[in-house]
Amino acid sequence: MTTHFPHSTECGYGNWVPVTHPEGGLYFYDAERHIFTDTYVYDSFLAEEAEQFIAHLDEMLKSQSKPLPPNYELVLEIRPWETGDMFWGYYYIDHDTRNQFWLEDFDCVYLTRELSALLTHPFQSMQWRINIVLSTVKDPLVLDLVNFQ
Repeated sequence: MTTHFPHSTECGYGNWVPVTHPEGGLYFYDAERHIFTDTYVYDSFLAEEAEQFIAHLDEMLKSQSKPLPPNYELVLEIRPWETGDMFWGYYYIDHDTRNQFWLEDFDCVYLTRELSALLTHPFQSMQWRINIVLSTVKDPLVLDLVNFQ
């Protein structure tokens, strides 16, 4: 059984501070720039990739006229593709409004479609059970309560 996973902290990069997630995972936080990532920034290649990504987002932000909200944080996801290229994913969080946002327009229709599909079946199932119960109930008080007469 492996219970120890050593890692080198000698190549730590910039202001990144290692933090342990409540579920046990390692992630990093840069308090000066309000950035979280689970990218292993002790690896100099990945640390440089994170810095390039942050610079890219900074350029995108400069091209917009709207500033970031005062109480925000940025979450970065950096992963290798099977092709060897790197995937860059991110989102911002506005803690004051509890909203997630991106620097470019983001169409969340597919998210709401998935949510709708996830909720439709349980609600239909619940409605079906309620209809079965109500169709078998003959107690006038219960029928009056649910307005089912």
